[in-house]
Amino acid sequence: MAFLRTTVTGSIALPDGSPMPDGAKIIFTLREWDKNADTIATPGAVEAVVANSAISVQLLRTASTDRGTVYDVGYAYWSPGMGKPLTGRLGTIAISGSSAVNLAELLTVPAQVPNVPDALVQALAAAAGAMSAAARAEQMVVNADQVTADRQAAEAARDQAFLARDGAAVNADIYPDIATGRAAVADGAQFMVVSGDAIIRYRRDSASTQTEVARFPAASALLNEVQTRSAMLRQAGVEGVLLFATDAAGTRLAFGLRDSDGLFDDLTMAGIYARMAEERQLPTLDSTSQNLLELRATNGDLLWGTVRLSDGQWPDWAVEQLAERLGVSAGSAASAAPAYHLHNGVYRPVEADTRVVTGLGSSTIAFLAPHLAGLFDRLVTQDGRGVSYNNRGAGGERSDNHAARWGVKPALLTSAIGVIPASGSVNVTASNMAANSLLAYAGTWGGVPGTLRLSGGSLNFQRASSGSEVAVAADTPFIPTGLDPLLGGVLILNTGKNDISGQVPAATIISNIDAICDGLTAANKRFLILDNYGDTPWIASNPRHALLRTVNEHIHRRYGDLVIRNQAYLCGAQIWADANADSPGFGAPTPEDVAMAELGNIPPSFARDTGHMSEFANQLLVKHVIESALKSLHWYKDA
Repeated sequence: MAFLRTTVTGSIALPDGSPMPDGAKIIFTLREWDKNADTIATPGAVEAVVANSAISVQLLRTASTDRGTVYDVGYAYWSPGMGKPLTGRLGTIAISGSSAVNLAELLTVPAQVPNVPDALVQALAAAAGAMSAAARAEQMVVNADQVTADRQAAEAARDQAFLARDGAAVNADIYPDIATGRAAVADGAQFMVVSGDAIIRYRRDSASTQTEVARFPAASALLNEVQTRSAMLRQAGVEGVLLFATDAAGTRLAFGLRDSDGLFDDLTMAGIYARMAEERQLPTLDSTSQNLLELRATNGDLLWGTVRLSDGQWPDWAVEQLAERLGVSAGSAASAAPAYHLHNGVYRPVEADTRVVTGLGSSTIAFLAPHLAGLFDRLVTQDGRGVSYNNRGAGGERSDNHAARWGVKPALLTSAIGVIPASGSVNVTASNMAANSLLAYAGTWGGVPGTLRLSGGSLNFQRASSGSEVAVAADTPFIPTGLDPLLGGVLILNTGKNDISGQVPAATIISNIDAICDGLTAANKRFLILDNYGDTPWIASNPRHALLRTVNEHIHRRYGDLVIRNQAYLCGAQIWADANADSPGFGAPTPEDVAMAELGNIPPSFARDTGHMSEFANQLLVKHVIESALKSLHWYKDA
């Protein structure tokens, strides 16, 4: 028997009263299973997409009053200014009656609150997440009365748990099967499919093929673990808890050990899972390192929850850091010793060398070079050491040139004469790299040291010194040399703009970008990646806009806080405020500036030509955006 439905409408605004942007979502989550006669509706979320600041959505209502139809209501929208999605809870509504009804009216009517069996688990996760955000452990104590207070605080946080659950599902891009997910995304984009107790992420390669990218534990598996471990906290007192931490006020923090085996207790486990959902950071397996399981912060740092492959224990560096925090070995030689991890068969330092910064890219990086060099002249590392900046930007290059120069996708060369001559140079072709522009760089080819460069419009290999003639097979890789200090340092990357202009497939551009970032050799990688903007000749119907959008969306999704949102800055209001602050009287945007910004193209007032930023725009970007990001990530400080 079909379910009856009621239409819910409403006008939606932001906290400042301005219209909610198109594409935002109002999320209605059915609390429990519902029924109509012998038909069951499962609990879950229904999304209403905002259009013209309003929504209209049909929700289930039951013909009987056996259970009632109750929805939790939340919202999610992208904040360009903050560079991340914002979520929140609106309240709870009950659906009844056939007439269309306004959401604002529904929210003013109290709805029933069912006795949800897993409410404790959800409340634990929310409470632990809240406590984790404020946690500053100053002592380790045993406090029997505090457990009861913790449980009461957790129950009071039930509404936050519903919101955390709903927010974690927003933009999850999960599909029922591979075929459906592949059909829903473009080439190079990623989608996820639930398989048993795992969530598998795939990258679409074509309309009929895909590549597995990663596997994560499914949310059901994590919640089952929390529910299993929650049994002891349902009991009064502190039975089963060996020790736990409090703040200065005596409030229990989300860190405790159980006395049965010395492992994390229930509340600690719930806090870990809640924080993982909040930060959208799931544990990942990394076959290229010595770690079995890696947990990373949003800036890429390895966290203490990382597990090493050899014995399933915390890595030495995590134990040393924990010991130092506890005052056990602070200042000792052991705690100050560098840690290493296995990267592509070689042991490399875990920590990036923040004294070495490299700018890699095409003309944008080349034009930014003097401003970046000046920036790092006035910054120092967090421990007060000086910084050197290395410019590796060259106008006209594409992402495959950058991947080749970075050594992650070496240029595959073929000699025009089938050999490397005993002296001098030989023209070559590259099967996997463009040859329109190239910054010359050193390396070895067929075991012979030399330099790859452009000469007379052709790729050319110049031997470093005379020797014997060497036969070389087609597509022999040219391996760059001298990169170790740069790969182990900090990278500022901007690539793909010339690919987009040449309409190179998005999957190719994205593959090169990811390979460059992944190729950094430190476990705690340090890099910033600038997204791209459109050129002024690109009219609204230009197909390059769709390509640009696909590449930028991938960058934003994969790299989060590590992205310098150059397009949003150039096309937004902040750059005008910064320009007039730094150069009083600079002025307001012209009609052409506004028109270009609406398309995502560079405004003429900040352009040196149709496709490049002016010197003043470069100065503003470095001073107000890049410098701010480097400091907010706590990588650098003023000298």
